Amino acid sequence: MRPSRAFASSSRPSAVAWGRRSHVRDRRVHVPAHVACRLTGGEAVLFNAETGQYFSLDDVGARVWSLLTTSADLQSVYDALLSDYQVAPDVLRRDLDALIERLQSRGLLRIEAE
Repeated sequence: MRPSRAFASSSRPSAVAWGRRSHVRDRRVHVPAHVACRLTGGEAVLFNAETGQYFSLDDVGARVWSLLTTSADLQSVYDALLSDYQVAPDVLRRDLDALIERLQSRGLLRIEAE
């Protein structure tokens, strides 16, 4: 299984400063109260009650969502995914960043300093 199935690569600047490990360790995900998630059949469906829009994630994306919403920080998410999947570290960083950016742009999560 490759994480890149769940992500769309982006040429935009990184939403997360992966180069500075300590910076990533003090960042975690906050899911706004207007966002609901339903995990079903290994996939996830996210609903933004403010916009009325749904966003679906495949099985890899659902795993990422689960890690994003339960891990202590973004570095822990990255480390777990690197352990779970056979993927080059730079590809994982790029794909994870692209997914985080897409979720943020749709109001489904925020990255906050601890």
